[in-house]
Amino acid sequence: MNPTIDNCFVCSPRNASGLHLQFVVSGDECVGEFTVDSCFDGYRGVTHGGIQAAILDDAMANIFYKSGMPAFTVEMQLRYHRPMYSGKQYRVEAAVTENRGSRIRRTRACIRDLASGEVMTEATATFLIGQGLLKTVRSVVARDDCKEETEAGQTNTGARTAGEVPGAQTHSSE
Repeated sequence: MNPTIDNCFVCSPRNASGLHLQFVVSGDECVGEFTVDSCFDGYRGVTHGGIQAAILDDAMANIFYKSGMPAFTVEMQLRYHRPMYSGKQYRVEAAVTENRGSRIRRTRACIRDLASGEVMTEATATFLIGQGLLKTVRSVVARDDCKEETEAGQTNTGARTAGEVPGAQTHSSE
């Protein structure tokens, strides 16, 4: 898979609104070091829990993605131990915990404070693996994109100004 074709909020370098995390995958493990900007805070200075969940989810998914296996999160459980602060350095660590050779894989991940090593947030997740799923998702997205472009290109030739619509009131600045 080509990492530049997707627009992942967490790891794509092409997503202007994203986090731009870089992951290193080795076998069934993935790690990445990062600092989160304050624009991703919930409370001032505290990174939003949903951002933390996205980082954990993406680290686990990248184990599969980087080895060419499209993966979709089926279930994820989180535990928030300590607040994660914007502007501090952290490390996310993820690993496969169960692989029975089926399309289902189980994983775990945590975010650690880089200086102290303390676990801030941890997660476990179940992923469904499959090229067919990715093809289905992409075909639906492509079809929806095409539909939106077609609808945006249509003009409404029956449009009228407020003065032309029976019963419509116009307001003047006088």
